[in-house]
Amino acid sequence: MWQYRELIKNLTIAEFKNRYQNTALGFLWSLLSPLLLAGVLYFFFRHLFGQEQNFAINLLVGLMAFRFFATGTTSSLQAIVGKPSLVTKVYIPRQILVLSNVLANLISSLLEFVVLLPLIFILLGHLPLTVLLFPLIHFLYFWLVFGAGLLLSALYVYFRDLNQIWEVLVNIL
Repeated sequence: MWQYRELIKNLTIAEFKNRYQNTALGFLWSLLSPLLLAGVLYFFFRHLFGQEQNFAINLLVGLMAFRFFATGTTSSLQAIVGKPSLVTKVYIPRQILVLSNVLANLISSLLEFVVLLPLIFILLGHLPLTVLLFPLIHFLYFWLVFGAGLLLSALYVYFRDLNQIWEVLVNIL
């Protein structure tokens, strides 16, 4: 895989750019989306339900982690089938296609985390020490999403209904 690092980088950048293509704000949506979600969660849980601020923050962190899993695995489903010219005309390891999809989702997830840090500081007045565990946890979580994406993309080659089944399963989670 190391000898394909340049291809992985180019595919990841292309996938990330493609996600926000034809949108007015482009990749700024990856920054704006967690801000809007944080605002909605804070309003509902703080003002309507009277919960403490920590609950909204914990829920937001969980939703961001879930979003990384959901978008990473869902986009990986069609990573191999969705790029027939790369699969049939050029020899590359198929896992590179899945890896580039998951890496593009990782970039979005890390941008969300960058937005989340100041929000946590503003709402709590400090950053908890558990924030220091984020890189390790996200690194391990990345491998979980990548592994699930590899499995799903391999199964999708043979079972095209898996896309609809996976969407239902992700919504159940």
